[in-house]
Amino acid sequence: MSGAIPLGSFVLGGALELLIVGCSAAAAMSVVRRRFDHLAGAPRATAVAMLTIAGVLAAELVPLALGVMTRGTVAITAVMLLLGSFRLPASFQRGDPAPAPPPARFSRVSWLLAAVAAIVIAVDWVAFVQAHAAVRVTSVDALAFHLPSVSRYVQTGSLWHVAQFLPGQAQGNYPQYGDLLLLAVVLPWHSAALIRYVDPLLLAIAAVAVYALARELRASPPTAVLAACALIAIRPVVGPGLPDVITDPALTAGFASGALFLMRHWRTQRRAELVLAGLALGIALGTKWYGLSDVPTLVVIWLIAALAARRPRRQTLGDAAVLVGVIALAGGIWMLRNLILTGNPVFDYRVRIFGQTIFPAPPDVLRSQLGFSLAHYFGDPAVLRRYAWPVIRSDFGLIGALIAAGALAALAWCAAAVARLRTARVDPRMAILATAAVALAAVYTITPYTAQGLDGFPVLINANTRYATPALIAATPLLAWVATRLGLLRIAVEIALLVEIVIDLNRYLPVSAGRLAVAAVLLAAAAAAWGLSRTGLPRPLRLAPAAGALLAAAVFAYHYQRSLARAPYSPNDPAVSYALARAPAHTRIGLAGEWTAQGLVPVAPLFGPRLSNDVGYVGPVIEHRLEEYRAPAPFDRALRRGRYALLVVGTGFPPRPNPREERWARRVGYVPVVSDPRLVLLRSPVS
Repeated sequence: MSGAIPLGSFVLGGALELLIVGCSAAAAMSVVRRRFDHLAGAPRATAVAMLTIAGVLAAELVPLALGVMTRGTVAITAVMLLLGSFRLPASFQRGDPAPAPPPARFSRVSWLLAAVAAIVIAVDWVAFVQAHAAVRVTSVDALAFHLPSVSRYVQTGSLWHVAQFLPGQAQGNYPQYGDLLLLAVVLPWHSAALIRYVDPLLLAIAAVAVYALARELRASPPTAVLAACALIAIRPVVGPGLPDVITDPALTAGFASGALFLMRHWRTQRRAELVLAGLALGIALGTKWYGLSDVPTLVVIWLIAALAARRPRRQTLGDAAVLVGVIALAGGIWMLRNLILTGNPVFDYRVRIFGQTIFPAPPDVLRSQLGFSLAHYFGDPAVLRRYAWPVIRSDFGLIGALIAAGALAALAWCAAAVARLRTARVDPRMAILATAAVALAAVYTITPYTAQGLDGFPVLINANTRYATPALIAATPLLAWVATRLGLLRIAVEIALLVEIVIDLNRYLPVSAGRLAVAAVLLAAAAAAWGLSRTGLPRPLRLAPAAGALLAAAVFAYHYQRSLARAPYSPNDPAVSYALARAPAHTRIGLAGEWTAQGLVPVAPLFGPRLSNDVGYVGPVIEHRLEEYRAPAPFDRALRRGRYALLVVGTGFPPRPNPREERWARRVGYVPVVSDPRLVLLRSPVS
């Protein structure tokens, strides 16, 4: 079955995408002009980007909450947001340039290194996305719950359900702003062909925010560029976005932007920037569960610092109330949804206070068996040495070591200045970020699944080193600040960062020289188009290159989605291949049993190329958690009730022949069609 989007549908979907994103961007620019006109450069760009993201999310979230989300209702909501932005009263404020850095030698060398770093990353990212634009996404998290969640939103148009397909787990209850950002490029075409283009944009926003945050600390501009580039080159940050195509970059962008405007508010005391910080941190909170620990950690440290600095108590508490309120309003919708659907805002975590259960949840067997934290092994140096240290050294590398050293050096400098009663020399924001970096690193070590694996054998530590990203965001501007003040040694640090950027990109995002050359030409053409748009030529001539670039991007996207439609998910997974080849649209497909992660996860592929198949797990919901049937009679009744044309059965973990769900299904007439060691596909007797 071909999943290529016909030309007419592709054009109409592209027009709808431009309408939704264009209205959100125009509304963001209108708000910035009216309420944030004092911003310039990187802070202004970050504000526009975060408000655009907020607009896209709101355009989807409002109709989802009403249960009426379609392509049309999302477009109408986006237009209404744009019209509403014009009604926002203007507030004139003086310009506010970033503090100038101290004089620095060798600035030309630093600018050359920074330019090379930025160009190398841009070329490599474009080449990598181009090389994989016609390659199926196969990462476990994307296929097991992110894309299935997006598909279910397309099908139901409602927020008020839990899309869960893995028994004994609760990914359907996760915060899902990242899924909604993927939905923004899925909904116009009812196809996941273009999802690879979302995460690189979010990581670029995070880099701009980190650069602006380093400049707030009076770091040298080229050093700030290098530090920001280094952050988005290491695996815990770039891995979730480009190779894996999962949703952590949405948290990365939100957390970095929130930290930027929170630190700017410390200097400017503008309430509007505090609101912007709360909006960005709310988006981070509403993207991943680890945002639920990291965002409050940053806010608490900021509040303690404000009280310790003896700022007016009433003003400080008022600011804290505004910040927490905006974060809750922006990111709390997922906890509200969980509270309504399960009675527990953070399902499936049991919440206990002073020994009393406030929000119940069933025991999590999987977490108790596999979800250990790094802190669990602090008393076992042999395990840390064998499993943890090699992963930390590989994933964070020299860049991670330099970032950590910069944060610790800044913290030590602040402590020494305070000890010598020279507090006037200390920017309190440095102490806030340094303390936050250390605290967030500690939070990372106690977070479940940071040492994933059986007790004593945490073989999947590398799966969740991404949980350390907020700590890296807080620490990276401090590295830029420290390096700026190292004199001649600054060049050595910058060269080390550049070399490690190149090494990490080659390690994690390898592409051929030919694709790099093509990407360089494309970026040069885009830069030329942007340069022409900034000249004094007549407006039509200035806009023509931008329109040409947009048309070229559309042509490339159309070509690659057609190539992607011809690409199989995996020739070694006959069950999925058979279902996609033989099942017509709107087929009911059941899932049962368990399967290993060493192979293609079948959930997202079974929805079909245009997301029209009705996929569900054949299992009971017990205490709001999806489980497996333990007896044949209820399983048989569920099969008859579900009227599944096809049934895909996992053979277990580890795989075993003739699993019980296959035996039960055959008893009621289901016929085995194809199988492999992991999956068995059966056909309904009436299909």
